[in-house]
Amino acid sequence: MDIEEVGISNYLKELIAILEKIGADNFARIVDRYGEEMWRIYVALGKGELEEEPFYNIIEKADNEYWTINPNIGELLEAYFVKIHTEIIDVQED
Repeated sequence: MDIEEVGISNYLKELIAILEKIGADNFARIVDRYGEEMWRIYVALGKGELEEEPFYNIIEKADNEYWTINPNIGELLEAYFVKIHTEIIDVQED
């Protein structure tokens, strides 16, 4: 999915919905809280309209919150996969 084609709001809505679907509500809140601002700063930085410091500041805020969440995203993805694996993989028993 190309963010520029679908727009940052649509992209973030879909990402947040996916995170919520796998039980990663805390991660979804981080995306909701920082996503649009990160994108706005990233685009401005790419155009040379801003220095790098605001970009690193917002990334640091989101990153700090990310690392305080337990369980981590890997554990949530693994639990979700175990829950749905028979829907996406043809499991044959011997």
